[in-house]
Amino acid sequence: METTKVRIRWIDYAKLIGIFVVLFAHTGKLSADWLVFVNSFTMPFFFFLSGMTQKEDSLSKTVKTGFRTLIIPYVCLYLVTLVINMLLMSLTRFSLIFSAQFFPYLGKLIIGMFYGIGHDTKISYMHNPPLWYLTSLFSTKIIFSLINHFAKNYRYICQCVFAVIFAVVAIIFHPDMAFIVPFGIGPAFMCYAFFICGFLTFHHVPAMKEFLENKEKSFIIIKVILFAVCIVLTVLLNKVNGVVEVNGMGFGKIPVLFYINALPGILMMILFATFVKLPKKTDIFSQNTLIIFAFGNPITFSILFVLKHISKYFYGEVPIVIPLILAFATLLLCYIPIKIILLWFPWMLGKKLPSKQSDKITDNSNDNTLEEKK
Repeated sequence: METTKVRIRWIDYAKLIGIFVVLFAHTGKLSADWLVFVNSFTMPFFFFLSGMTQKEDSLSKTVKTGFRTLIIPYVCLYLVTLVINMLLMSLTRFSLIFSAQFFPYLGKLIIGMFYGIGHDTKISYMHNPPLWYLTSLFSTKIIFSLINHFAKNYRYICQCVFAVIFAVVAIIFHPDMAFIVPFGIGPAFMCYAFFICGFLTFHHVPAMKEFLENKEKSFIIIKVILFAVCIVLTVLLNKVNGVVEVNGMGFGKIPVLFYINALPGILMMILFATFVKLPKKTDIFSQNTLIIFAFGNPITFSILFVLKHISKYFYGEVPIVIPLILAFATLLLCYIPIKIILLWFPWMLGKKLPSKQSDKITDNSNDNTLEEKK
C-alpha cells in the first residue's frame, strides 16, 4: 500500500496571512486600537497552528528535529541579522561603533542569543525580538513530547491538565517570568493551551476539519456569518481587556480574558484562510516564515529610514493604508533573503542542498502535510 503526503493548502494560506499580520504589527505605525486588536490573537494563532501540525514523535526525535529545524535556524538567522543591524547602526549610531561601549554592547548581544527571549535584560540584549518565537516554540515542542513520553496512555488528559497548570503559573509569575526564564519558556507556558487546542482540534476532532474544508454554499454562508461574529467578539473583548503582549507575557487587564479573547481571533484567521485561494507563487512566503520572522524587522526599518529622509510625513501618525503598504512591501522584499538562503545557504534552515530544484527547500518546523494511503 503506497503512502503519499498531501499538503493542506489552507494551512499554508493561514501561515501567510499570519506572517503578514506580524509584519503589519511591527511597522511601528499602527494606532493603539489597531495594536490592541492584532496583538490579542496573532501569537496565540501561531501557537495554535503549530499545535495543528505537531506530530507525536518520540522525545529523542522531537529534540533532534527541533534542534535542526528551529535552533540551528535561530542561531544562524540571529547572527546574520546581527551583522545587518550593525551595518544599519553605522547609519544611525555611528559613534557607538568606535566607542569603548561597543564591545560590552556586542557581548550583551551575544548573551542575548543564548538567553533566547525577546527582551533586553541587565545582562543581555535581543537585537531581533521576533526571533523569540523560535526558541519558545522549541521549548513548547519539548514540553509536549516530555508529557507524552511520561504520561503515555493518559497523555491527552495530562496535556490538558498541564496546559491549565502552565496558564496559572504564567498568570501568577508574569511578567517577571518573561524576563528571567530563558529560551522563551515563559511565553511557552502562557500559550501552551493554544498549542494543545490546535493539536487536539485538528487531530482528534475530524468534524472541525471537514467543516473548514467544506465548499458547499450553505457551509460557506455559515462560515461567513461566523467570521463576522468572531470579528465583533474580538473587538468587544479587546475593549475590556486592553493591551496584550505575549513576548513580555502581558495578559491585559484580566488574564483569564486573554484566553477567551484570543479564541475568536484565532477562528477568524483560520476561517479567512479557508476563503482565500492564492497562486502557488506565494508558497515561497508561506513555507519560509522563519526567514520572514528574522528579516521582517530589518527590512521594515530600512524602508522607514529611507522614507523618513524623503519626507517628514512618515515621522508622525499615518493612515492605516500606510502600514498595510509597508507590510506588503516588507513581505515582497523578504523574497530576496529567502531565495539567497534557499539557493546557497539551506543549512541555515537545517537542510541539505539538493542536487536539483533547490527552490523546494522550505522550513519544516511546522510541516503541514498529512499522510494518505493509496
